[in-house]
Amino acid sequence: MMRWIARSLLFGCAALLPIVACSSGEIDPARTQQEPVAATQEPIAGTCDSLTFGQPCDPDGAFGPRLECEGVCYPDTSGQMKCQLLATVGLTNLDGRLCGGDGTACNARCSGKTCLTVPAADGTPCRTSTQNNIGAGRCASGTCVGIAAAQRCPYGRGTAVQSCTFQATDPVAALDCVTYDLLVSTQCDDGNACTLGQELCDDAGQCIPGTPKVCDDGNVCTTDSCDPANGACFGTPNTAPCDDKNACTLNDTCSGGACLPGTPINCDDNNICTTDTCDPLTGCVHTPLGCSDNNPCTVDLCDPVKGCVHTPLSCNDNNLCTVDLCEPVKGCVHTPLSCNDNNLCTVDLCDPVKGCVHTPLSCDDNNLCTTDTCDPLTGCVHTPASCDDNNVCTVDACDPVTGCAHATISCDDANACTVDACDPVTGCAHVAVSCDDGDPCTVDGCDKGTGCTHAPDPSCQDAGTGGSAGTGGSPAGGTGGSAPIADAGADADAAPGAPFVVDEGSGCGCIVAGSTNDRSRAAVLAALAVMLGLSRSRRARRGRPE
Repeated sequence: MMRWIARSLLFGCAALLPIVACSSGEIDPARTQQEPVAATQEPIAGTCDSLTFGQPCDPDGAFGPRLECEGVCYPDTSGQMKCQLLATVGLTNLDGRLCGGDGTACNARCSGKTCLTVPAADGTPCRTSTQNNIGAGRCASGTCVGIAAAQRCPYGRGTAVQSCTFQATDPVAALDCVTYDLLVSTQCDDGNACTLGQELCDDAGQCIPGTPKVCDDGNVCTTDSCDPANGACFGTPNTAPCDDKNACTLNDTCSGGACLPGTPINCDDNNICTTDTCDPLTGCVHTPLGCSDNNPCTVDLCDPVKGCVHTPLSCNDNNLCTVDLCEPVKGCVHTPLSCNDNNLCTVDLCDPVKGCVHTPLSCDDNNLCTTDTCDPLTGCVHTPASCDDNNVCTVDACDPVTGCAHATISCDDANACTVDACDPVTGCAHVAVSCDDGDPCTVDGCDKGTGCTHAPDPSCQDAGTGGSAGTGGSPAGGTGGSAPIADAGADADAAPGAPFVVDEGSGCGCIVAGSTNDRSRAAVLAALAVMLGLSRSRRARRGRPE
């Protein structure tokens, strides 16, 4: 924040009130009019440092909306001097404190939020130089006058360690000393080397101690403590109960920092069947008295009243599958019982409760291609099953899972001119196919690859399609006309007055028109002759040689 000071009688306020300065846009409480805008700038205090505690500062800089007297140099929670808002440190105003510079001049003071260029009151603390704190001098008639070192107030956190208070001069009375509480949670040091971890200030100006240091030398005969001055652990001998690590003593006690043995323990258990001793590691040991007679067929015990007792050993293992005996050297012997019935068709086993069990042997080999039986002497017999179905038209086989299978054989001879079949007795038969299509104008045949063929008969191809025949009945026909065969004249060989007629409804066959319409050999030959003549006539018209 910059302050404005009048530089001339024309624009300044000095002509009206010499001891009152004006700032741009701010109201001087001592005046009722606003100072002119035309004024010079007056620099405010610089960055807060370790020597500026309590001095006004601008919390948001020269170009922010806050004014210089709305902030104060005060340590933050890390202990660094920073410009803090007044509310943060519990203040409401800085009235009367020097402002507008580095604290070495007494010509400006705070009033509300404003830094007025009004001389500070006499006795207001000031700095004789930037190398001193605010309590090195006091204002007198507008000038900072030094204070003797002996009269100055202490300045700083007060002790060699980081306390939660700050000592400084009263901000408006140079000879009055004030102790301020630092912000809550400010880092501090309680001065005790026996506390560890982060230590913070509370709201009463006290440093909350850290975690106590644990001192343990591992000796129960010393009381362990910590020296607050240097944090060193030390142990003081005590007379506490202890354990000398000897299980054969009781009531051990510390003396001179060491554990002394107590009273020896009594291990007598009043039992004649034990030998009583004490082991320093485990304590009393009661070893059973040895009553062994070295006979494995007796059970050797000790009766607390009678002493050793040797009872015959029972070797019965309650197992019907063993023969139980006791031998003086080996002791109990359990010989397996033989259940063999010399029959290979039984599984011989022994049940501990029932005894020997002879279960019929299963000879099922899970193969449908065998007949499974059992012979008492040789055991299981697997006779191959017969799958013959007496049909030569099948291939007989057997699958172990599904049994007999009869696959039909193929009689295909790869000849399209035969009909393939199979007789269950004689086997495959191949009968020639009939390719007769009943048409006299085709030549019927058969191809092994494709089957029946029906090639056109050349002698039937031109019947009924030729040109006009002459009327004289010549086989060669005439040279003109286009009448059908029905209009042709009588052939020389035919009966007079009997023309040739082509019966289109019966294929290419020629018939002679007569009273009976029979197909006689003579009529057929006559028709062929006429057709031959017509064929020659057509070739002659087309210019083909005969």
